[in-house]
Amino acid sequence: MKKLLPILVVVMLFVAVGTGYFAYSAYKDNVDKSVPASTYKDTEMEAELDNKEVETKVEDTKDKGKSNLNNSLSIELIEIIHRDPSQDGVYDYRLGAKQIITNHTDKDIKGFIGETYFYDMFGELIFTIDLKYEWKLIPANDSIEFYGEAGLNQFKDGDMRFFYLPFENMTFDYKISSIIFNDGTTISE
Repeated sequence: MKKLLPILVVVMLFVAVGTGYFAYSAYKDNVDKSVPASTYKDTEMEAELDNKEVETKVEDTKDKGKSNLNNSLSIELIEIIHRDPSQDGVYDYRLGAKQIITNHTDKDIKGFIGETYFYDMFGELIFTIDLKYEWKLIPANDSIEFYGEAGLNQFKDGDMRFFYLPFENMTFDYKISSIIFNDGTTISE
């Protein structure tokens, strides 16, 4: 019996390995039959299309000034203020933005929403912030000065790159998507 035990172990190992191999082969054959050969090529094409969509979205953000609503309202970024927690006694990294908002319509604007885009000096999009204004009225055919702040995450490289980028090395753009007038009417894109 002691002489048969090593032989039995070796035979059982061969059976286990053989069973695993045949099970894997059967599984692989079924998977290959259920997925047409063109799927791999289609997946590559989809990935390529996804990349083109991303490139298109980045390119689109460079042309935000062509929005019809941007003709009704303009925003000029006049200063960026860095608020570092180690210096200002605040709890997080914050960027303040002084802006001049100009209403080009014949109605008072009560509020608006949109997006802002910040680019480095090479034209690369470095930061996007949702824009929502709902404070004091912006008189018809007049301008107001506005100050807003955004909190940044010190553990995100993109946020910190934006925080430390000098104002003179950045450009600013925006897209207004909806404007609410004081009379209750709304225009949206």
